[in-house]
Amino acid sequence: MARYLLSEMVMNVFFRALLLILIALSSFAFAEDSQIIVREDESQFPRCLVRPGEKNLFFKWDNHTLTRVIQVSTSKKDCSQWKSRLSNKFIGWKKLNEDGFNSLPLRLRQDLEQVKAKGNILREDLTAEDFVKNQNIQSYTKELNRDITADYGQIFSAQVFKAWIESKAENKDLRTTILATIRKNVGKEVSLPELKDKITLVVSFGLGWKESYSKLTPYYISEFISDMKSLGMPVVFLKKNAWGTINNNIQEIIPELTDVLNQGKDIIFVSLCKGTPEILAAESEIMRNQKAPNMGRILGHVNLSGMLSGTFFADVTNSVLVPRLIAPVLKILPLNASQEMAKMIDAVKFIDSKTVENVVNEAGQSLQPETFYINITGAPMSDRVLHQNSPMAAVIKYNFVVKALRSASDGFIELPNTLIPEKFSSNQATLVLDSSHLLADGYLDEFWLKEEASRRALYYSIVKYISARYPDLQEAKK
Repeated sequence: MARYLLSEMVMNVFFRALLLILIALSSFAFAEDSQIIVREDESQFPRCLVRPGEKNLFFKWDNHTLTRVIQVSTSKKDCSQWKSRLSNKFIGWKKLNEDGFNSLPLRLRQDLEQVKAKGNILREDLTAEDFVKNQNIQSYTKELNRDITADYGQIFSAQVFKAWIESKAENKDLRTTILATIRKNVGKEVSLPELKDKITLVVSFGLGWKESYSKLTPYYISEFISDMKSLGMPVVFLKKNAWGTINNNIQEIIPELTDVLNQGKDIIFVSLCKGTPEILAAESEIMRNQKAPNMGRILGHVNLSGMLSGTFFADVTNSVLVPRLIAPVLKILPLNASQEMAKMIDAVKFIDSKTVENVVNEAGQSLQPETFYINITGAPMSDRVLHQNSPMAAVIKYNFVVKALRSASDGFIELPNTLIPEKFSSNQATLVLDSSHLLADGYLDEFWLKEEASRRALYYSIVKYISARYPDLQEAKK
């Protein structure tokens, strides 16, 4: 028992330390990467505006409310003190006179204008919904995410993403229906036994996940497995190497997936992270080669924090030497935790953007057009994820400070790369959580998904939402 506890403690420390190392390395590596937009402008914080003859203005970041604050300084020396203490860049009126007020970033111009009108202290009051409407945002792209983050910060960019999602009728309907069902059923025993002979859930796990678990297994994996089984329907957890490459895992799951499809029952796919491109590619190959002539319907695909592009730290890992040197050292340590971490480092090399996007683009050519996709994705849009014991909290906090990834993300994947690309299917709807990549550490309105009752009510609501699209399944419930 003592060894298990020690191993688990070491695993948690190694896991968080490794992610922080990778992110730290990325803050240097990205500066040399011509594909990454890095904008050093005065809207990054903290900043200080020098006003000769007047008290200076601080542009600060409030860690409690995660909002921008402009505050009048207490003395004329404060800017120099901040610069020496925090390596802070500062702006003077001379710059404003030489470059012109309009040369400053939009966010800073608006802040300065509002300071004149509102006095000494300003907090952000521009809503994401107003921003989407005023800017007439029709598509939230990776490039737009980076631009909004550069001027407004990661939290606001994530809020804009959510507002853009919810500006679409199909997403608004999904959210409204799901929340109504949860509120009606939370705290009750939620299952759909009337569908057990009709529908099979087929689950494709993410990186490092597997069906068998022990005391060393992180809580969010064991809880998810129990949640799926609680729905009262058969569940197939596709067997594959937890740390395998995407291409190897695709070939591993094709035989089992083919057998399941040929049973003729209706199917709902549930995929997590790296499991999404793997099951999409396996499904695509089966369809292309007509390997499942007796298959039933694929009613829906629930995409949980899908990896539809690579992770930023995988791109970094492949470009620097340090992570590759860590793995051999971990492999010789006697603890189970060190062995798992070594496997993780090796696996990260194969979830880079180029590899993942190639798999997704090829798979997208042969997908079933009638399949209905539900994306459930998260990004921190408040400080709630940071104020709990989430494995992702340290990573997200660190990135807020160093801005290694200069865009809104779920901690692993940049928005909107967790969504099924619309070029492959417009038959989809999306639910956005205030969470990290794990989802279960976040919130859907008032419901905290770390609580079993809220989590199970959510999964129950999603399956119910999908089955409600098919009249014959509604007859089965009567």
